[in-house]
Amino acid sequence: MLVLILAGAPCLPMWWLRRLFFHLLLFIKLKRFQRELSHRLGWPVELRITYGQYYPAVAYTVPSYPVTNDWCPQFTFGFSRKRRGVLLHYLTFPGELRYRQHGRFCVEWINQTARQLGMDYLVLGAYPEAEAFWLKMGFTRLTVQEWYQYWC
Repeated sequence: MLVLILAGAPCLPMWWLRRLFFHLLLFIKLKRFQRELSHRLGWPVELRITYGQYYPAVAYTVPSYPVTNDWCPQFTFGFSRKRRGVLLHYLTFPGELRYRQHGRFCVEWINQTARQLGMDYLVLGAYPEAEAFWLKMGFTRLTVQEWYQYWC
């Protein structure tokens, strides 16, 4: 159990404490998922958290994966607390890692985590060849105008 003690600190506003709690909880969840994904893939997974357009933006990559003509394993997404949603940027696995339930594992984790953190939706753009996967995972196809209503 993690206990945070702010001894001698002036009285902090409630919004600041909520933000601190959100980021602390998110960091713990991200580190735990990093270990689980590394174990599933059999490769060390690197976690990178940045703060920019999305707050925060999270990237899981496998930099030590052998160079191939295909994609390197990557799972990248960003949170928008203001819009109360998650934007999934990339979920890619090289051919030899596909069809092993890694994508399903990542999508189920991000759905569950987003719900626990109070997010209302998950939005993404997909290549046409990946559309069947997303429909199977329970996602609905949006028009460009609908997508902009959620994210832009």
